[in-house]
Amino acid sequence: MPVPKNRSSSVRKIFRKTQKGKVSIRYRRKKKEGTHHCAVCGAILQGVTTARGLARSERVPSRKFAGVLCHNCVSHAIVLASRLKSGSLPAGEVEVRYKRYVDAVKL
Repeated sequence: MPVPKNRSSSVRKIFRKTQKGKVSIRYRRKKKEGTHHCAVCGAILQGVTTARGLARSERVPSRKFAGVLCHNCVSHAIVLASRLKSGSLPAGEVEVRYKRYVDAVKL
């Protein structure tokens, strides 16, 4: 019989076969998620929750690159995309860390 803390259905049971051929059970609890960070600058994302069981619309804001980039990096990527489209900035001048986000912006 497992200890009371492992009797919950929220604890994952992992079955492992030992070298002797017997099956042992290991218990793994869900780890609490940490805070979300911006993919470019590493800043903590505001308005993004770490709660489980919520819909995506409840977890992140509804804007471009929400949950991935902070507001400063989003605005910088949009400015770079508009400069690329107008031709005032050559394609080789875009920083590598912004390239995939600039390419994804549809103006």
